[in-house]
Amino acid sequence: MKITVLIFLLLGSCLTAKASISADSLKKNKISSFTYSKISLEELEMKTCPLDSSASAMYLYDSGENEFSYGAVRLLVSYKRALRIKFFKNSGYDYATFKINALKSGNNLPADIFTVTGITYNLENGKIVQDTLEAKATFKKDLSDRVCQYVFTMPKVKEGSVIELMYVINSNSLFNMQGWTFQHSIPVKWSIYEFICQPNTLEFKALVQHKDPLVIDKESFQDNGILGLPRTVFQWAMADLQAFKDEPYLTTKDDFIDKLELQISKSLATEGSIERDFSSTWEGIRNTLMKDDDFGKDIKSFGKLREAAKAIEAQKLDKLTTVKQAFEFVRKNIHWNEDESLTTDKAIKKVVETGIGNSAEINLCLLSLLKKLDIEAIPVILSTRSHGRVPSEPFMKKFNYVIVYVNIDGKDWLLDATDPYLDMGVLPIRCLNQRGYLLDKKEGRWLSLAPVAKQMQFTQNDFVLTAENEWKGTLIIGGQGYFSQSLQEEIMKTGLEKYKDDFRKKHPELDIAKVEINYKEANKPELVCNLKTSEGIQAVGDRLYLKPIISSDYDRNPFQYPTREYPVDFAAMAEDTYLSNLEIPAGYIIEEMPSAISLALPNASAKFSFSITKTDDKLSIMSRLQIKKTIFETNEYSALRSFYEQIMAKHQEMIVLKKKP
Repeated sequence: MKITVLIFLLLGSCLTAKASISADSLKKNKISSFTYSKISLEELEMKTCPLDSSASAMYLYDSGENEFSYGAVRLLVSYKRALRIKFFKNSGYDYATFKINALKSGNNLPADIFTVTGITYNLENGKIVQDTLEAKATFKKDLSDRVCQYVFTMPKVKEGSVIELMYVINSNSLFNMQGWTFQHSIPVKWSIYEFICQPNTLEFKALVQHKDPLVIDKESFQDNGILGLPRTVFQWAMADLQAFKDEPYLTTKDDFIDKLELQISKSLATEGSIERDFSSTWEGIRNTLMKDDDFGKDIKSFGKLREAAKAIEAQKLDKLTTVKQAFEFVRKNIHWNEDESLTTDKAIKKVVETGIGNSAEINLCLLSLLKKLDIEAIPVILSTRSHGRVPSEPFMKKFNYVIVYVNIDGKDWLLDATDPYLDMGVLPIRCLNQRGYLLDKKEGRWLSLAPVAKQMQFTQNDFVLTAENEWKGTLIIGGQGYFSQSLQEEIMKTGLEKYKDDFRKKHPELDIAKVEINYKEANKPELVCNLKTSEGIQAVGDRLYLKPIISSDYDRNPFQYPTREYPVDFAAMAEDTYLSNLEIPAGYIIEEMPSAISLALPNASAKFSFSITKTDDKLSIMSRLQIKKTIFETNEYSALRSFYEQIMAKHQEMIVLKKKP
């Protein structure tokens, strides 16, 4: 057996040598070693986490084992996980609930077999009390035609509890490989993972991503595996890991935590079988997908797709209009079920008939229709933002989504027909993850997924200051690009009346008399409110202090931490414009008002302008924030944070009115 190790070193950390580190070395470097033992009084009496006194819970240990072996009939894939978690605060109770996915029967394979045992330990009157997880406490639900999920919560967890859990998933699926997460959102004392396989049968790739050091990274050989066959054991371990600190504007924490992922790249030639490349090369990935019943083999037209193709062809349109017609047909006739997938769960024919499908089913329908129209369309595979970035090396498990590529008159178009509100060629934000791979038989290559639309928001208020020291008037919120798409999606999901009610609840500081949704353009809603509010008004003696911008969006800097370990990723360029028109009542003079300001980061990567104009008894305040690039690296963070601090400070400056003598 061969295993290829790919390494993502985060922030310049180094991989330890491939050898077990001794206990003396662990002690010298102040790293915990671990020996499995029964629950102890010391663990139950522990009041705070030794790695972080503010932690709500911690992993005392987390152990995983994934073994591939050949049984008497077929391949056996066994995954075992054993863990122990200590709870310090009730805010950590989420870690007592587990959601574990398994495969259902399909593709001539039986369903995975899942078993679990668990115990909650508590200290009561100086004695250790045990509560066992009962079988009836585990619930099974279907996630898709291929995947189910087991859900359970450990019993009687409270502050001071320790839970101990072991579950096993036995599978016959060649690709049911479990990766491993060393780091979590709570500290981890000890985490170890073993991968076991019979030699000279399969070739694997391991993708190791880490910032903290591996304290164990070794390979060993054993001759006493299942059925007496030899086996190779790979082992990785990490210790004393701090909790992952989540921050705004991240793609996903999975891009930055310490973790390991595995995939089969080849089946090696043995007696009675030939070598098969699944994913060791880009050609291997393409061939695997295009021969897959749930991907390439399902790219064909029939029924409604064939009828749609005939109707479009009959119009004798140019190429661009033909593609637009095909795109609109799929988008209007097949609704997305919000499942992100690289492959189909059901046949394309059934998807077209039912009018609902996952992302792969919808976009492969589009691909099929375009091919029927003699348009050269090629699948592009990518990883969505929540799924994580993709490495440069072929690693098929890192992909979870497919879109469609076409070239029209020398211009590249990337198409995703899942979103009913975005223009053709504008990818949903979930897809904006830097690059995707074109599965072109002639020349597979990377394609940029850079956004072609912005997130543009425009807010305008027209207020009059009343004798009761309240603003009264109209507030309008609208926009373009991803902002209008997001607003329209939220309105359609919640329903118009509920959206209005939710908006009122979200803004208790506004006394809203009426809310309307207007459409000046299709799929571009504009929210209009008639309201009154005393927000941002302070009366002190004969003076009134007024906030020029009445919006909670500008009350707090989103970048709270003084330093940051990860890039800031805005996904798309953005523009936020706020126009505040204020009418000042007779009897007051303007004693003071904020000055104009213009800010810019290096290379104009972000800009901010603020201006205020007085005309008779009216003030017009214009605030505009522009984000001109999508990713700011860690060495740019300090300047970006300071930039936002200045914006927040400017929006807190007051207009001062004084009563006329």
